[in-house]
Amino acid sequence: MKLNKVIFSMMLVGLLFVILPNIVRAESIKINLDKWLISDPITVNMPVSNNELSINGVPYAEKDLLQFKHLSLHIRPNEGDLFTPTNSKWELADCKNSLVEFGTKEESDTYKVSYLVSYIEANRWLKAKLNIETSALIEVFVNGKAVGGVYNLQDGKGIFSSQLDFEKQNYALIIKVLHKNEASIKASIEFEEKYEADALSLKTNSGHFMDIDHVLLGSKIKDIKVSANGNYYIAEYSEITKPEGKVKRWFEIYELKSKKLIQSVKGVSFDELQWLPVGNSYSYVNEKSVWVYDLDHGSLKPYLADIGASNIVWAGDASFMIYSLSENAPNKNELAHKLENMQDRWPWYRSRAFLYKYNLNTKVSQRLTFGNLSTTFHDISPDNKRILYSEEEIDNANRPYSKQYMYELNLQSMTLDTLWVKNFGGDVNYSPDGKNILVTGSPIMFGDKGLNLKRQKIANDYDSQAYIFNLSTKAVKAISKKFNPTINSVHWVSNETIYFTTTDRSYRNLYKYNVKTGRYQLVEQPLDIMSSIYFAENVPIAGVVANGISSRDQGFILNLKTGSFEKVIDSEKEFFKDVQLGETKDWTYKTKKGVKIDGFVYYPPNFDKSKKYPLIVYYYAGTSPIDRNFRGRYPKHLYAAHGYVVYVLNPSGTVGYGQEYSAAHVNNWGITVADEIIKATKAFTKSHTYVDAQNIGCMGASYGGFTTMLLMTRTDLFATAISHAGISSISSYWGEGYWGYLYSATATANSFPWNNRQVYVEQSPLFNADKVVNPMLLLHGSKDTNVPIGESLQMYAALRLLGKPVEMVQILGQDHTILEYKRRVFWQKTIAAWFDKHLKDEPEWWKALYPDTNLE
Repeated sequence: MKLNKVIFSMMLVGLLFVILPNIVRAESIKINLDKWLISDPITVNMPVSNNELSINGVPYAEKDLLQFKHLSLHIRPNEGDLFTPTNSKWELADCKNSLVEFGTKEESDTYKVSYLVSYIEANRWLKAKLNIETSALIEVFVNGKAVGGVYNLQDGKGIFSSQLDFEKQNYALIIKVLHKNEASIKASIEFEEKYEADALSLKTNSGHFMDIDHVLLGSKIKDIKVSANGNYYIAEYSEITKPEGKVKRWFEIYELKSKKLIQSVKGVSFDELQWLPVGNSYSYVNEKSVWVYDLDHGSLKPYLADIGASNIVWAGDASFMIYSLSENAPNKNELAHKLENMQDRWPWYRSRAFLYKYNLNTKVSQRLTFGNLSTTFHDISPDNKRILYSEEEIDNANRPYSKQYMYELNLQSMTLDTLWVKNFGGDVNYSPDGKNILVTGSPIMFGDKGLNLKRQKIANDYDSQAYIFNLSTKAVKAISKKFNPTINSVHWVSNETIYFTTTDRSYRNLYKYNVKTGRYQLVEQPLDIMSSIYFAENVPIAGVVANGISSRDQGFILNLKTGSFEKVIDSEKEFFKDVQLGETKDWTYKTKKGVKIDGFVYYPPNFDKSKKYPLIVYYYAGTSPIDRNFRGRYPKHLYAAHGYVVYVLNPSGTVGYGQEYSAAHVNNWGITVADEIIKATKAFTKSHTYVDAQNIGCMGASYGGFTTMLLMTRTDLFATAISHAGISSISSYWGEGYWGYLYSATATANSFPWNNRQVYVEQSPLFNADKVVNPMLLLHGSKDTNVPIGESLQMYAALRLLGKPVEMVQILGQDHTILEYKRRVFWQKTIAAWFDKHLKDEPEWWKALYPDTNLE
């Protein structure tokens, strides 16, 4: 259905723009560009000896002077902003009859470069022709990228013409002009009348909506790590650079009190960056060696050189480190691979990791573990005399089809104490006094001690609980079963206090737990999502990185005594200064049974509730909730910027809402959640009159991709759907996916294809493909090992044979998630183009990405 042009006009309310009166309606629409910002000219000079021939046999020409990069043109100035080269301000150019005239009439032999900037707002995808008449040499840039120019004049005139593809975003059009005296520019844009007049509009300010660059690019703060004594902190960054999409990582060290930059480390590959637990030294792994930098002495020393040590953990006094080395089983047959067990499909399965100890004083390494099972390190005791580690053994007879052996090793006597042998294992940490350990694991890890279910249900094993385990008595105390958030990580700071990071509904929060009273206290944080936290070893300070539903990643110092946060890093403030985000609101749906379905809504920028908008419904619907992460792989602000209302919900079965809520996932496989999504969407549409009920799309990935397929077999509510890496047949995923049968150990606990046909067959979308009515797009990485691509291929084959509207796109070379930069950009464009085609009746972008062929 075509989006009314009034809606496009509404989306630009509050922005300074001009739709020019001299629009000619014939076979095309012409918009004259008569609003420009102009810079003061900067003087440029020919290089010396410019008349001599170069190594290519040609002299230096005016074209070369024009094309030389005098300054970066990835700029978005506003009127009054500083133009640094001349210490002047950008001004609104004098423009009469669409002609911009500038420069001086006096004769001059001095070359000058002036810059003209105008902003073009594309309200949809379209092709348009940019035409420029010029009296001087020019080079033309769109969003910082050169698209051509006029490098020779005929009788003092030049013509530039270029066909451009515009996606829905704001474009900075920059004209670089080389001139000596007076110069003039006249520009226009033409496009086919079918796109309607308001497909493009002009602006004179740089404000724009979220685009793919703001999803992927930018200098992102990843970690804030505070030194053991609280004197310094490390800020760790990553950045994707265009056009190759390479990832750069670096870190900087600041003095905590003064915030003074002490050291910047760039161009060095590093992993496992951490502070030593004493002093002012930090370590990292580079080129198979462990390096330690001492800030006090400015020295950098290698340890364990070239052996490939990993998983480095320092003793509390930094006298030794525990590390891992891997060994690979020999490949005795180059022609075939006989599976030893189900996990032998994993490329890494035949690699085994073992633990070692390295003494920094004696420079001696000692092997600690041996055997045929990998050993996983957990913690070093406070007195540095013991360690906790575990082994995992396959157990096909009992879910979750593995068995954990948890050991405590005395490093002095090399004696071993087996703490437990359990099918449901966990992670462990010592208490500050070394008498207890904190265990996190399944609600049934210790029988029914951690269970909080009212009826005879099977607990969701992904709903992680916390326990205190006494090392002397082996007594277990469950401390979180009535605590609804799911435990992610722990830090036991004193015998009385434990900090828990949690999945708390759609938030990721920090809680303080009092061991004596058994009470949890929420640490009020400035943003919705705590993405990382690093506790100083010996002082009550932590480094935190957080973001929010409408807030970019930022770094904070948390004072654990006062609970106060101090912002120390906002590395993307300038990057996001012109980005206008739409409003977000919470919206909760209550089922007839009284279950509250948590949800939140993203609105387009310049939203007008008197208009009608297409709706995208997004969910995961598995065990993990959709959180309020600012970016994410499915960036809701980006979809809202394309003119959609986006409704996100977390139906029954997700963790973070309590054990009763999460247990609904087990042996259900989508029926309950699919119906909740349908009913919640209908209720949302009914109560929000600005939603166009005829143009609702839905989308999900992985388990959410399965949910999408299932939804389309159960309703025609959704005009279209996108399933990324979805499961079409539960039974084939159970056997084929790398994690299929392991995930099913929770999702279909004690149920198998041979004893629960209702789930494995009747609830599989593939076996209900004939019920699909509306168009569906199947997206899948061609090398997906989590959910094999066959899951989408099966559904594609079924729908094609049934004559149902379906398309399938393989993202080549990608696994379960799309990570490679160029493919990720194209993948997001595919999503946007599909929804534009089916929810806005705008098929042109899709056709441009996937032109018609003559293969059928």
